Amino acid sequence: MLLVFNIKTEGRLEPDVKDKLRELGIHALAVIPLRARDNLMGWIAIIYDRVAEFSVDTERFLTTLSDNAAVAIDNRNLFRSTEQAFEEATILYETSRALSSAATPDEIIQTVITKLRQPNLSQVFMAIPAVAAPSGDMMEVVASWTDENSGSIDLMGVTLSPDQFPPWRLAVSADIVVIDDIATDGRLDDMERMGLQSTDTGSLTILPLRASGRSIGVIWMASSRPYQH
Repeated sequence: MLLVFNIKTEGRLEPDVKDKLRELGIHALAVIPLRARDNLMGWIAIIYDRVAEFSVDTERFLTTLSDNAAVAIDNRNLFRSTEQAFEEATILYETSRALSSAATPDEIIQTVITKLRQPNLSQVFMAIPAVAAPSGDMMEVVASWTDENSGSIDLMGVTLSPDQFPPWRLAVSADIVVIDDIATDGRLDDMERMGLQSTDTGSLTILPLRASGRSIGVIWMASSRPYQH
């Protein structure tokens, strides 16, 4: 807790800070940290337009105030975390049920669009290994959705290959790829970044589809703007 009885005579403050505070009409102040479970939640600042005296009772009151406020903030944060976890679990359950009844790639893509609830979603497609390329160096887009208001290209029926699809490395990754901001992500090389930006992609999620240890395709989800996943 920081208690400043008189800004003018306070030795812990720099002269320019004291001058600025006095220009604002502040002549005394109290700054009380808010802590809960050993975490700093914030501060309460109380300012006075005249020199103040802080009695023992005043200090006790300020301590009680900060303790109660910190507990209230901590409870609010816990509630929000619980609420978010419940919402995510609900989405996961609803999506799992919908996907279990999806019979075609188009139905899977529609489930993703409906259940994902991600803002600015501009493109979703599913690609599977092309029959004409058993070596796995080509994929065919078998289901596709694009936002008609975006600059995304509808790739339905297109065959993707390393030479023609700059972000090929991402598409064939065995791991989930999540990129919040195409413009700043350091994992992309210049060619990949330019290729993605040319299709109005600001952020990206790629879900590899695997069965029995082998790749059976990929679901590509792009947003037109950066997005914090």
